[in-house]
Amino acid sequence: MFKTNRGYGSLWLVDESASDGRIGYDGIMNDFNTDFERAEFNRVIWHSRRGMLELDLVLEPFVRNSYRLLDADGQALYRRLLTCEDQELYNWFLKKEPATDAGLISMVETILAASRERAQQS
Repeated sequence: MFKTNRGYGSLWLVDESASDGRIGYDGIMNDFNTDFERAEFNRVIWHSRRGMLELDLVLEPFVRNSYRLLDADGQALYRRLLTCEDQELYNWFLKKEPATDAGLISMVETILAASRERAQQS
């Protein structure tokens, strides 16, 4: 049984039947080793919410489904991507212009590949 709990500006679902008190975001069970990891993940989700709906539709599902599968360097690269301006990100994701940094190009391609994979599964 799940109950909702608001915290850190996000909607959390608490699995009351789990003996270890696991907490999930948007119904996805996440096993975090520490509260710090959970808070960091929340920050990444929060910063993935942008001023453009088009970016939200690409970035938020990527974070929920793929971010934690990245290695530490990949996660750092994603966080660096989040420091870019919305218009830059929009142009990169729509392939209107390439990113100027090879690492950012790689992350954009990773996110687009995950988005295509999700679309094929639907």
